[in-house]
Amino acid sequence: MATWTDPATIDTSPDSPVTSEFATAALENVEAFAEGASGSPVNPQRLCPYNAVTVGDGNDGNIWDNNNQAEITSPVLEAGYIYTFRLFGMKTDTGISACSMLLLDSGGSTIDTISVGNIPASGQAPADFFPAAVPRDGESLNPDARGTVVNTVRFVLSSDNFGAGKIYMYKKLDDLIV
Repeated sequence: MATWTDPATIDTSPDSPVTSEFATAALENVEAFAEGASGSPVNPQRLCPYNAVTVGDGNDGNIWDNNNQAEITSPVLEAGYIYTFRLFGMKTDTGISACSMLLLDSGGSTIDTISVGNIPASGQAPADFFPAAVPRDGESLNPDARGTVVNTVRFVLSSDNFGAGKIYMYKKLDDLIV
């Protein structure tokens, strides 16, 4: 596996000679980026944590972590990306409850609703979900709402509160953007 060399650590001034260090970094950085080597920039063509900048930077995409809440809202979605959410180890406070993913516009109005599934009660085996991917910022899953920008995603339960679990948000560039 190639090693990523931070370009800021190499002398690239116009009058500097091309050194073997510079040439090696120029060659290996392309390979290191493609391989996803530690320290290299995140490849936007691959699904990655929404908040990661470089590979191994410690950002894991976590948007919610085990605190008692009635609803969970994502950070604002960035234009040009497709988002995927992973719900891991989810439980409610008391009883089984249906979970929905609401696609919201910038004013907080619901554009579309996607059923995620039932979240079990405390004491039952936790549930893991990969709900439907949210399309790039600018289109909704509902054909009647085309042109309405999806700004955030909110997870809600039909009753009860989210009691345990984690939600991770991932993104990748939309392949359709030219």
